Amino acid sequence: MHCEWQGQYLMVICHKSEPGAEVSIFRNNAVTNRITRYNRLQKDRDTFITQTTEENLNLFATKLIKMHREPFLDGNLSGQQRKTIFKKDFFNRLDFSDETLINTSIYTDKVFKYILFHGQRGLTREQQEQEFMKAVDVILGSISNSEGFTQSEALTKTSFMSLSLIF
Repeated sequence: MHCEWQGQYLMVICHKSEPGAEVSIFRNNAVTNRITRYNRLQKDRDTFITQTTEENLNLFATKLIKMHREPFLDGNLSGQQRKTIFKKDFFNRLDFSDETLINTSIYTDKVFKYILFHGQRGLTREQQEQEFMKAVDVILGSISNSEGFTQSEALTKTSFMSLSLIF
């Protein structure tokens, strides 16, 4: 059996000497510790936001802080799996019906971040436009699921400027 390092701390790959033999991949402690720390930081961030907002329910700043929640992305998942979860859960905790936030940049910032997340290197212009259009469809669906705003009102008030910057 032959073992080699791949990357400075990433993994050890061991090859059996027979052709076509299975390749085993082992994580070392440094990677496991970083993943654990990454997951803990996300949980700490969410706990901080929850505690802060529950302790200060009547503050305008509380509404802004709550809007900065993002999906938990487990460090043990592949990059593609984390990206899928991020896209699927991004708007779960966003409340588009809060009229007190309509004149802030929070809705625009969140919409713009979501759209930019759909940008991918190596795609043709047409393919990239399709990805952005998928993102806009998700955004409009999220807005229409919020009470108090029609799609056109929310789009006009919160994200039209973001969309025009991209297209």
